Order: sequence, then structure tokens, then C-alpha cells
Amino acid sequence: MATIMTVAQIWSVIGMMAAGFVTVIGLTVRTLKSEIGGLRGELRSEIGGLRSEMIARFEKVDLRFADVDRRFAEVDRRFAEVDRRFDAVDRRVDRRFDAVDRRLDRLENMDREVHALTLRVFGSPPPLPEE
Repeated sequence: MATIMTVAQIWSVIGMMAAGFVTVIGLTVRTLKSEIGGLRGELRSEIGGLRSEMIARFEKVDLRFADVDRRFAEVDRRFAEVDRRFDAVDRRVDRRFDAVDRRLDRLENMDREVHALTLRVFGSPPPLPEE
């Protein structure tokens, strides 16, 4: 029976196939490395963009909180002003009540004087109001 290929030819084919496999594997590895490198760059740029967007949003939130803080400070100032006004009204009402108390004291004294005068003039005292 005749052989189609000699041993040398078989080894040559095995060598060429091995070289082809090594070349294909090398090209595949190189392609994968370049693709992974590209993806890595894309991811970095996406992450950088997201980072910038988040920083911008946080700055907006900080501005909103600063505005809320300013508004609360204004409300606190207004409440302090209202409290000051209530204190002033309270002092005025206290002064007026003190004046009314003084007038009532004078009226009680006048009541005693009227009682004494009535006793002197008419001889019998009218009944004193109950206290």
C-alpha cells in the first residue's frame, strides 16, 4: 500500500498547523487586549462623565440647602421679631393692668370715704360691698 505522505511531510503539516494555531491565538489575544483596552477607556470616560454629573448635581443640592438654610434663618429672624413684639405687648398690658389695679384701689378707698360720709350725714352706715 502506498502512503500518501511521508513522515517528513506529516511533520511539516503538523508544524504548519501549530504555527497557524499559534498565529491565530496570538492574533486573538492581541485583538482581545485591544478590545479590552478600548472598553477600559470607554468605561473610564463614562465614569468620568458620571462623576462630573454627580458633582454638578451635588453642587445644585448644596445650593438648594443653602437656600433652605437662608429661608430658615429668615423665619427665625421673623419669629424673633414677633417674640419681641409680643414681649412689648405683654409689658404694655401689664402696665395697663397695674394702672387699673391702682384705680380700683382708689375706688375702694373712695368707697370707704363715702361710707364714712354717709355715716356722718345720715347717722346709719349703708352696708359695705362684700369683698
